[in-house]
Amino acid sequence: MFEKLKNLRIKKRLTISSMITVALASLASLLAVFIVVYVVGQYDHVLSYYAFPQGDLGHLMASLADVRSGTRGAIGYEEQSLIDSMVKQHDENVDEVYKYLELVEEAVVTDIGRESYNEIVDALEDYFKIDEEVITLGATEDVELCKQAQILAVSKMAPAYERVEATVQEFMDTNIEFGDSEQAFINNLEVIMVIVIITIIILASVISFIIGS
Repeated sequence: MFEKLKNLRIKKRLTISSMITVALASLASLLAVFIVVYVVGQYDHVLSYYAFPQGDLGHLMASLADVRSGTRGAIGYEEQSLIDSMVKQHDENVDEVYKYLELVEEAVVTDIGRESYNEIVDALEDYFKIDEEVITLGATEDVELCKQAQILAVSKMAPAYERVEATVQEFMDTNIEFGDSEQAFINNLEVIMVIVIITIIILASVISFIIGS
């Protein structure tokens, strides 16, 4: 093919050479645009579905810790006004826990993530069930009932809280694993596409030189 092109007139050869160069350069440009758009999209995906949920889980656990503090205060104080104040704080923090739980659910995009999320939900339901028993029993000025509630909080509520912590940690570890895998894929793709673009540019230069010489 190159021999046939060399037999053409210089003007024709230069025109063909320019067209080939422009075509290959355009291809390289399109690939570059594709890389930018795809990589930006993937990084947005990683942030939205693997990074941001970590923060929501952190807020969830902070709110849950406040729930536990409210429960402890409710069954520990002796004055009813203080007990009522702690119960109110407790209920507000429970609402916050569910608010952050909804945000986490919106970011679940994998079967493994859904399984881990369901484990968090189950653990929270068990915890709040025991928590309600403790509050109902011990949010009173009755010293004997408060003692019973405190025993229940130690024997049942504390292990339930630890289970929630474990399931949240598992979910976070899963997100980190998926996020790292996605980032590695993006990095490899960037390297491959850069090599392809450089190859196209070199190929365009070589073809132009051969045709023009």
